[in-house]
Amino acid sequence: MSSTEEFEELRERAIEGLADEDVVSLYVGLVHEEGRDAYYFANDVDEDDLQEMAVRQLGMLTRVLATRSDLSPEEVTDLALERAEEMGLQP
Repeated sequence: MSSTEEFEELRERAIEGLADEDVVSLYVGLVHEEGRDAYYFANDVDEDDLQEMAVRQLGMLTRVLATRSDLSPEEVTDLALERAEEMGLQP
């Protein structure tokens, strides 16, 4: 299966997952070939639970990136922090 086919399959699975009425959190990050980015983060949780949901989303993304690369979760985290700082997002 080509990477394009795999990408399309994953996109379809995500779309199907949105039909599940139990979904309470969604994060989508789009990166275009020319470098343009778009981010969507939506939650149907109480404000008290928002931080926990954001941390779960971040943990999921870190796990996927570490699994699909030769990096450790710590290395992925360090690179993400560097990128966030480059984007003007201060911790």
